[in-house]
Amino acid sequence: MWGRKMWELLLRNKKFKISLGVIISIVVFALIGPMVARDPTRRYGLPYQPPSSEFILGTDKLGEDMFARLCVGTRTSMMLGVFAGTISMLLAILFGGLGPYRGGLMDTCCNFFTNIMLVFPMIPLLVILSAWIEQRSLLLVGLLISVTGWPWAARAARAQILSLKEREFVNLARISGMKARTVLIREIFPNLLAYIATLFVYAVGGAIMAEAGISMLGLGPTDVVSLGNLLYWALLNETFRLVYWWAYLPSGVILTALMVAAFTMHAGMDEVFNPRLRRM
Repeated sequence: MWGRKMWELLLRNKKFKISLGVIISIVVFALIGPMVARDPTRRYGLPYQPPSSEFILGTDKLGEDMFARLCVGTRTSMMLGVFAGTISMLLAILFGGLGPYRGGLMDTCCNFFTNIMLVFPMIPLLVILSAWIEQRSLLLVGLLISVTGWPWAARAARAQILSLKEREFVNLARISGMKARTVLIREIFPNLLAYIATLFVYAVGGAIMAEAGISMLGLGPTDVVSLGNLLYWALLNETFRLVYWWAYLPSGVILTALMVAAFTMHAGMDEVFNPRLRRM
């Protein structure tokens, strides 16, 4: 699946190329920006100074440099998205891959637990957990998002595992005497890499969006600056009504661009790796 032909098809997909370019641009901004920007926690000017040669994106209510805060906030949101997306995919593979392959009681238990988590109201649970814990680090918020965000990926992985385990090459591996764990690692998982990569991109985008959502409610990380945190303070200080656009528009644009690019990349990858869509 990850052969040369698939890479060529992927690189010819317009959705994938455009979204990849947008994400790379945002990643470069998140990596280089904090190195050249001012200290985002230090007061440099008067409250809500408009953009100027001294302050590219103006200042906030405390006189802090909005450009510096935007750089750090973008980096924070990207880090959280990758961390939470990775944990979510590991949990999805654990409950949606091992259980269906082994079958029997293990598959029944894994599927039952996944179904419970799938119908459970995760957003209210996330809000309750965030509100209950007063001091919330970036790591803790990432864990909360990942623990509540894996069931959909587990269901998707389960469907793929159930399909692959009945293929001829898997049956031949079993007949040859290969152990079940070896069959899973050598024969099934390599054929799932493309599908897992597609789900991972979607999981990262969903994690960033979830963090922005709870942060705008004032329940995000308490010790760092993120894109959702910037929008929360913009809402709290009524910058929309006061038309201080530099306090909310840049972070809103980057967050929107990041979400659209992530979900568009997911769609582009699905068009290449999904045989039905690829034939179309």
